Amino acid sequence: MSLAPRLPDIKANLNIPNGQFGTLIGSGALGALVSQFFTGHIVHRFGARRPLTFSVVLLYGTLAAMVHIHTPLLYFIVNVINGASWSMYHISINAQGLHRQKHSERQILPMMHGLWTAGAITATILAFLVADHIGVAVHIDSICAFNFVVTLAIIYSMRDSFLVGNESTSDEGAVTIKQMFSQFRINWVVSIGFLCSLMLEISLGDWSTIYTREHLNVSKSIAVIPYFFFMTAMVFGRLNYNRFRARWTEQTLLRYFPLLGGIGFIIPFIVTQFIAEHKTLALTVMIIGFICGGVGSSFIAPLYFVIVGRNTEKPGGVAVAELGAVHQILAFMTRIAIAWVAQLSSLSAALFIPATLLIIASFFYRNGSPTKSA
Repeated sequence: MSLAPRLPDIKANLNIPNGQFGTLIGSGALGALVSQFFTGHIVHRFGARRPLTFSVVLLYGTLAAMVHIHTPLLYFIVNVINGASWSMYHISINAQGLHRQKHSERQILPMMHGLWTAGAITATILAFLVADHIGVAVHIDSICAFNFVVTLAIIYSMRDSFLVGNESTSDEGAVTIKQMFSQFRINWVVSIGFLCSLMLEISLGDWSTIYTREHLNVSKSIAVIPYFFFMTAMVFGRLNYNRFRARWTEQTLLRYFPLLGGIGFIIPFIVTQFIAEHKTLALTVMIIGFICGGVGSSFIAPLYFVIVGRNTEKPGGVAVAELGAVHQILAFMTRIAIAWVAQLSSLSAALFIPATLLIIASFFYRNGSPTKSA
């Protein structure tokens, strides 16, 4: 997530316009898609620890390499590998989360995603402090080296509590490549609801810092501030999910929080178009919109993982992978559409797309449970 506030530096390194840049950064979905088809079955067969460890090596290696690349083709290759490694990490850790959730009988996935977002906020704060003083290569390489060591240490410390795979000396229980595809199932209602709920988070990670710099003409450090508030609002929403869930049903949460996020983001966003010359006021109004968007979209995506894990008889890793595979395809196409709307029209017009999708997510509220938690 440290790359998100530094994407203007990456864009400058590559020296390409918005449309090409948006397409390029979305290319990681290609690698992620391939990974989605295989990782769930790998986790089911061998457990979560091995793919998690392997993904960490690839993930931090490719992230560190990205900030040194000045050629779009090379960046494309590295980004595809990075997408595959991130997908493998994502499936492995969420399968482990579902495993722990089953044994603890508590919904810990929203909390887990909330702590992930807290890490993203920490990265954003650091970017805010160093963006004008430290080069992007030193910044990202240092974080990758630190996180690589710490993550491997944590994986080692958890070695006795990992999800155990269904390894067998015989072929019984093994899944062939043909079966991976033939057993693949798509729940379109869940998949589209998941996509709509997640696109604002993805799009602001891609474009918010670039948008703030171009629209308000502020420094690198100031441009990070709206994204910081967006992520802070996401942490608030995710860490308070269990409190919300005790008061309202899943269907109520899925119906009204996306409306809060989408409408609450769009109205301030429109206002800033007319007051951009008043930088302080425009930045303040923009932050309000980002806070609404963050709270409204905060726990919706992790809640979908809970829903999928609850409504399938397949192993957790396979269920997460199936949802993720469809999402990668749909999100890749949506990110390209957003990038080229930014190129052919404006970045302001492009960011209306994910905000509108978040509003549309409220129409998929029936994916959730109609009863309150005990």
